[in-house]
Parts: sequence; C-alpha cells; structure tokens
Amino acid sequence: MYIAPNSEIYLLRNIPIHGDYEHTLWFNTPAEQEQYFLNNPFIIAHLTDYSYLRYKENWISVELPIEKLTYCNYIAFRNFSFENKLFYAFVTDIEYINNKTTKIHYELDVIQTWLFDSRIEQCFVAREHSATDGIGDNLIPENLELGEYIYQETSALNGGNPFGEWYIFIGSTVEKNGDAYTNVQGNIYQGLYSGVKWIPFSTAAEANSFIEGLTEDQKTSAIIAIVMLPYFCAHTVDGKLVAYDDVLPMESRNYEVKYFPENYPIIRNNKLKTAPYTQLIVTDFQGHSAEYDYEYFDRNNDGSINFLTFAAVSSVPQFAVQPTDYKGCGKAGTSDGLFQGLLISDIPQCAFTIDSYRAWLAMASTQVGFATDMISGISGAVTGAARAISGVALGDGGDVVGGINSAISSAGNVAKTVANLYDRSKQPPQAKSIGGGSIVFQRGAYGFHFLRTYIRPEFVKIIDDYFTMYGYQTNRVKTPNIFTPNRRPKFNYIKTIGCIIIGSVPIDDERKICAIFDRGITFWSDPTRVGDYTQDNSPV
Repeated sequence: MYIAPNSEIYLLRNIPIHGDYEHTLWFNTPAEQEQYFLNNPFIIAHLTDYSYLRYKENWISVELPIEKLTYCNYIAFRNFSFENKLFYAFVTDIEYINNKTTKIHYELDVIQTWLFDSRIEQCFVAREHSATDGIGDNLIPENLELGEYIYQETSALNGGNPFGEWYIFIGSTVEKNGDAYTNVQGNIYQGLYSGVKWIPFSTAAEANSFIEGLTEDQKTSAIIAIVMLPYFCAHTVDGKLVAYDDVLPMESRNYEVKYFPENYPIIRNNKLKTAPYTQLIVTDFQGHSAEYDYEYFDRNNDGSINFLTFAAVSSVPQFAVQPTDYKGCGKAGTSDGLFQGLLISDIPQCAFTIDSYRAWLAMASTQVGFATDMISGISGAVTGAARAISGVALGDGGDVVGGINSAISSAGNVAKTVANLYDRSKQPPQAKSIGGGSIVFQRGAYGFHFLRTYIRPEFVKIIDDYFTMYGYQTNRVKTPNIFTPNRRPKFNYIKTIGCIIIGSVPIDDERKICAIFDRGITFWSDPTRVGDYTQDNSPV
C-alpha cells in the first residue's frame, strides 16, 4: 500500500540548548512545547512532504543549499502517517552534497522528545533547587571551601555587661555585728550547707578594715578565701551590701541576630544564613568556647536571641551562660539549658596579708601583762636579797642564794619577752593565700564574650552564586521538584543518583535520560533567558 510522503521538518537556529545536556527547557504541556519550537521567529525553513524520517538514523538530506543552513543548530520532525509525534534533535554537523542538497547530521534530544512520555519516580535526589528557602529549611552539609573566618564582638541589645563591676567577697567563719566579731551560723547557701559566710565589699578599704578587725580580735584564721565576683552576686538589704543566700538571680541579655556585616554582598540563598557560614560564638578568652547556630533559636518577638548568665558563690566560684530556647533546651531559663551552655570556674584567687606584730601582740597580750607583773616582782626580790646579805648572820645563807637566783631568773624571762616583742615588731606582714593573676582579668575581659563569626565576603559571593546555579545538597529519596508544583519559577537544577524513569521510552533513550539526570541538568522556564542567573528564582 502506497503512503504518500507527508512528513515535515523544521530547521531552527538560536535554540539555546545543546547536546551536552547542561541545560534544557521546561514546558508545562506538549502544546506549550510545540508552540515554542514550531513558531519560533528563528525558523530557517519548514519542509513538508518528505518520506518517512527515521529518528535513529541520525541524518537527513534536505533540498537546501548549505549556505542557508550555516546557523542551523536544532531540528524538529514528524511523521504524520506513522507515530504522529514530534521528535526534537540537536544538529551536530552540516555536510555539502551539491549546490541544492545538504546533509544534516543530528542527535536526538531525548529530554525534549520524551519529556511528556515519561516521568521520574522517587529516587535518590543528590542536589536540586529546594521547594522552600526559609532560614534553617535546608541544613544538609555542603562540604565547600569556606576560607578563614572573621570575628566581631557584639554587645547586648538591652545594654550592660554582667561582669562589668566586681566586688570583693571574703569567705569567713566570723562576721561583724556592730563592733563585735561573732561566729557565723551554718546555713543553706544556694542549695548547699556551709559554715562559711560570704561577705561582699565594694572597695578594698572596706575589705582591709574587716581583715584588720579580725587581726585585732585574734580571728584571722576565720578567713577561708577571698575572691572577686560580679556585682550581681550581691544586693543591698537595709542599706548593707550582702551576698545572696538563695539561688542567684539570672542576668538576662538579648542579642541581635546579624548574619553578615552591611558591606557584604547581598545574600540570595538563605542557606548562607546558617552554620557553618555564619554563627555566634561565646568564649571566655581562656580556651573555653561554645558555638551557636542561629537557625536553632526560638527567637524573641523582635527577632533577637536570649542568653542567661548566673554564678555560684564559693571559694572556687563558677559562672555559667546558657541560651534560652535553643535546640529545645532552656525554655524560660530551665536548667536543661546548661546542656547547651558554657561553664567557667578558673577565676583568680585573691591574696591578703595580716600585720604579724599586731596579730602576735593580740594573741600574746596575756604574756605581756604577766611580764609587766614580773618586773615589779624582780624589784621586790632584789630588795629582799639585799636585806638578807646585810643580815647574813641572822639567818640561813641558803635563802640568800635562792633569792638572788630567783631574781636573776625572773629578770631573764622579762628580757626574753621584751626581746621577742622587738623581734615580732620587725617581722613583715604575713601573706594568706598565694593568689593568682590572670591577663584576661587584668585587662577587664574576664567573663563571657559574644562574637559574631562569618566567612569572608569573597567566599560568600562564591558560595551564593554556586547555590543560585545548583541549588542545595538534598540527599533524600523523593520525586525531584522539577516534576512537582514545588519547582522554582525560573530555573531548576536536578542531580540524582540511580535515576529511575517510567513511561513509553525506547530502552536506549531511557538509559541516556537516566545518565543525564545522574550527571545533573538545569531546566529553564523561559527560553529567552537560558543562562541568566540574575533572575529572581525565589520559591513561590
């Protein structure tokens, strides 16, 4: 049976896709696809009444001179009497046959040809443009070069520094009540029993006065330790500065979330606003630090994040900072926030001195009084001995010798006592506790410091452009977004591992399509803007 030739060929130029399959076009319907290719203003020729065109033959001869086909880069053809399907192909070469005939070599465009005859089922999607781009929506690691970090210290929005002012705290078993120094009573302090009371002083002169009073009252051994603590460890009661007996109040500070400095490139992909590209670091400048990722905070109404700082008063004080509502911990300041917190306890110890002479004099005051009495006794003894000598015939000579020896012994004791007093007065003050210095403390930097950390601006630009072109690491078994309503509006990159397609596709072409998706391909919604990554491709 004779079938009249009725196949048609469209010879096209300036079609913005190529046989490397780096890029292709996305159409929502076959009609939309045909509308673009068959009504393109750059159609070179529309040839009709051709015999059956075999799509796998990879060449066709057309009755056109080669000079008319110089810029032909794409063809479409259809066999009306057979499949009645449009086949799309890349032109790979143009060969001169004669002045009126040219041989066109082509390779079938398997993506456009079978775009609506197949579908990709769920498979492992390694990378794609995500359906959403909220901060924290896409956290799969990217393993990209980040370069060096930049650090910038930040202050609390509500002002102040919980370690701004320091008080002297003396741990003592004796306290001053009026003019008297009395033993303290054991009590529960911050949840623990202790026989030591912590007495705060705002100035060194006040602390010195307390120590001198203990010295004069022979009670310097009552001092267990002296430490420096922040102002919030004490409060005023009836005009007197006292330490908190109960749990210390927590200092609350809010911090602004600032992902990058204002002079950085404009960020188009919100994954850059998560770790490890930008973070908040809390450090004590002594080797202890904690890193916090902004995306895990439950923020305040103004978008800020909150931290609590508190202390435990003891001879080895401890300070802690914890985030509020971070990774599910520390809601409303609960103690589980310590799991995400930072603890420091290496505050320098204070050294103090006592006047050795005054301390010894106070302790030996009874001996000195006794020595004074001895001096009066010596005078009497010497007088009695003289009388005994003048009247030696009247009595036993042994009493005379005894009196003289007694007088000499007493005089010797007084001499030793006076000499001891002199020696003690020459001794330097005694140091109590060696104490310890700290460069960080001396420079006024002891405490918790909040540092914003960012990658450098050139890396921000590099990575942001990379995300714009190739989306985010996905690593999930799913249907690629390009085949769902979740696709991005302008362009969509997709890369799979072990792609699976289902549909009416020849087996060789099916393998090619799977290999293309496994290598990675970008679909463009607007053929006139292929390769234009300046478009706003935000999720819709």
